[in-house]
Amino acid sequence: MNKKVLSLRKRVDRIDEKILFLVKQRKKTVQKIISIRMADADKKEDFAREKEVLEARRENALRMNINPDFIEKLFKDVIKYSKQK
Repeated sequence: MNKKVLSLRKRVDRIDEKILFLVKQRKKTVQKIISIRMADADKKEDFAREKEVLEARRENALRMNINPDFIEKLFKDVIKYSKQK
């Protein structure tokens, strides 16, 4: 296989590892938020915050020339995963 292709594939693998690490960090942080909110007896989900996050990510995607529909779907999944125990 072409050395350039192999090198680029390794780069993609490193990027993927960073994404996985960030997803894990995000989940840990969200779990801390959930714990604090539960301790404060604020047990309901903050759908207004989720909407705010999705709108901001769509705007970021547009600025970065990334399909905003894809990013919204991705972040809906990330948000859902982050809230799971």
